[in-house]
Amino acid sequence: MAGLIQGGTEVGDYKDLAKKYLKANRGRSLITIIGVVITVIVLYGGLNIAYSYLLHARDEERKDRDYEFVLMAESRSQAEQIAADDMIEKAYIGRYEYTDWSGDSPDKVLYKNAIYATGNNPYRMEHNMNVIAEKYDINAELNDGLALLYFQDGTTDGSMLMVIVWTILLIAYIFAIFAVGIIRNTVQMFMMEQIKDYGILRCIGATKGQLKRIVYLMGALLECIGILIGIILGGLITIVIGVFTGVSAGYHLVPVIPVLICYLGDLYFVMRDNCKVIVSMTPISAVRGQFRIKAGRIKDRGRGLMGRIFGMEGEYARKSVLRNQGRFVKTVASLSVSIAALIAVMSVAGTLDNAVDYLDSKYGPYQLSVYDLPSQFQDIDTVEAGLPDAEHMRRIADSRNVISARKVYETNAYVPDAEELYSRFTEDYLNKTMYGEVLSSTKKRYEKDLSSVTAQTSLSAIRFRGFNKDDLTDLNQYLTDGTVDLSDRGILVVAGGSAEHDNELWNGDITYETLNHLLMNDYKVGDTISIVDTALLFSETQKAVEDADNAVNGCDKADRGTEKRMHIANDVYNRLVAEGRCHTYTVEGILDMGDKVIGDEGLQVYTTLDNYFAETGYTENQISGMEYQIDSNKITNGEIVDIQSDIYTEDGIYEMNMYFDSMIMIKGFKSINRVILMIAALVFALGAVNIINATAGNLHMRRKEFAQLRVIGMSRKILLKTVMLEGIMAVALADVIGIVTGTAIYFGEYSFLKLVIPMRFTPSVLAIAAGILLSVILVFGSIYLPLRKLPKSMAEDLTLEE
Repeated sequence: MAGLIQGGTEVGDYKDLAKKYLKANRGRSLITIIGVVITVIVLYGGLNIAYSYLLHARDEERKDRDYEFVLMAESRSQAEQIAADDMIEKAYIGRYEYTDWSGDSPDKVLYKNAIYATGNNPYRMEHNMNVIAEKYDINAELNDGLALLYFQDGTTDGSMLMVIVWTILLIAYIFAIFAVGIIRNTVQMFMMEQIKDYGILRCIGATKGQLKRIVYLMGALLECIGILIGIILGGLITIVIGVFTGVSAGYHLVPVIPVLICYLGDLYFVMRDNCKVIVSMTPISAVRGQFRIKAGRIKDRGRGLMGRIFGMEGEYARKSVLRNQGRFVKTVASLSVSIAALIAVMSVAGTLDNAVDYLDSKYGPYQLSVYDLPSQFQDIDTVEAGLPDAEHMRRIADSRNVISARKVYETNAYVPDAEELYSRFTEDYLNKTMYGEVLSSTKKRYEKDLSSVTAQTSLSAIRFRGFNKDDLTDLNQYLTDGTVDLSDRGILVVAGGSAEHDNELWNGDITYETLNHLLMNDYKVGDTISIVDTALLFSETQKAVEDADNAVNGCDKADRGTEKRMHIANDVYNRLVAEGRCHTYTVEGILDMGDKVIGDEGLQVYTTLDNYFAETGYTENQISGMEYQIDSNKITNGEIVDIQSDIYTEDGIYEMNMYFDSMIMIKGFKSINRVILMIAALVFALGAVNIINATAGNLHMRRKEFAQLRVIGMSRKILLKTVMLEGIMAVALADVIGIVTGTAIYFGEYSFLKLVIPMRFTPSVLAIAAGILLSVILVFGSIYLPLRKLPKSMAEDLTLEE
């Protein structure tokens, strides 16, 4: 204080005195301002870009429909009279179809002289419309799109404006709590360090009100500087964001209002609490630096766990914590919230990353499939006609994040003995997959007549696919027995894979469960599978159907065509089976596809392209579709939409759409989670600043206690260890609470997300380790650094100042 007076500062010049206190510890003041700046950047930036988007939306709406409401005038003269009303700024007359809802049923009325009007105040457009409509006794209708953007009651049930206002104020107040909390602790530290100065000022005649002004001014300077810098930087950030989003963003006054109201309002009450410290102390106590620390009598509770583990130092640390439970609880609570948020958000982030891998494994290496299968009922020409044209297919293949593409050569084929094929499926496959259940129910229904149309179609069909040599080599990763180097009439059988549907897990809930891996059939290497000559079956069926169509009139074709064709196809199938027109293939390899979902596709047989072309009679140019390998980690939702627009045709949507639907949801949740992660990091950073300041303040107030411990023989090393043990208690308890709470929050989020996204429950071990490490560094650092600054000889803290 003497230094301040000698430097030319008069006792009444409290503004300069407050500035000198802030300049005396520039580092702490700078950190405090930075904390305020961060919160203001986030808050003002978010509000500013939202307000800029609102203005942009209003401009776009006015470009589309440049009027606020429509007035239903009965005649041209009445329309001109209304248009000249003082409450209307501009208007034009035109036709408008009005729906009258006043009667029992809606009645549409065409007005040839309707007035498209814009009032003199857009925020009162509904009021203006109602007044004019009542004045001239006419009907009127709001431009709902524009009215909604001005929060008019008729479009928002009378409550949207207040909901938005209170939501903005609530968000602003939450940010203000963090920012002002930093200032509170900083000013509190200044007050503790300068408490003797305040005592001297009181002794020489300063009033309590004058001392309060110093405290209020320090807080206001810190906050106003932080708010100003935050608004400048926040505005610059929104301008940059606006460039990329196409929204014209700039500095707006409206978002500043909630920032000032909440920040300065909260600051007033916080500084008022801070002032109680200095005004409640007597001048003599202040000069002596004697803080009023409530030291209630601690009950004898034994040594406790800390005492048993760490001895006398642990017992003293435990009792120190019990003596100041309020500060301990606040520290633990702040750490717990930060750790819980970190674990929950990072666990969700990790789970969403795993969900992408999980989705890829579910669909296989080529996640996107655009194809249809030839069969007895549709030939290859019909299949190709229903696919997107070659230009669209090529555009998908050339997309930036499509790694590779390949042609699909696959068809439905039919075995001659449906009963024998059915007997090879396992009980798991028949009972735990949707397709298996269809086969099982069909078998039971047509037990006595497996030659019926439905039984033949369902029970004898298999999927027969040809691969080139490279693709067969890639199947080595799924091979469990045999070889992929197939000979003439050699085949691979898919015996294992996964299914999504499981009766034991379904229980009526619409949810994505973990894929159910199962053995589909019991085929072994060396077994044989006979197939009815596919090329002959398809050609004979097509010829028989055409002959039958030519023999009947159009009415019969329309009414009974599908049923007749199924019977014709069945007759051809039975004839070829009776004639022995079959080809026999030998199983030379067994595949297990792991997580890939194949449980609902029946028996899948893979072979060489030569075998496929020989079996079907097709050429290399006759394809069933295309498959694409997607870089799922890099593809954006915009690129997904572009690809989908190339795939979806008027003739149908192919089976690949569920992959992209799931990917779009995952990408959307990842974007939301990144925003939440930024908020969690902000909360942790602000909480860390508060913990550092609060710990430093507590240690400063306990200097006399530490001096007494040193006087009675405690070494500096043991003193440091004792106080560190208090930090261990806080860290251990906060970590346990934070980990349990964060995992519980993550489980709740997982339980919701798994309803729409295939994913596994995987808490983030990295997040838990990071939370523990950060809490240790934060607490121990906030204790160790202030203690290092204490003088080696602390006996002077026990003496009185002259």
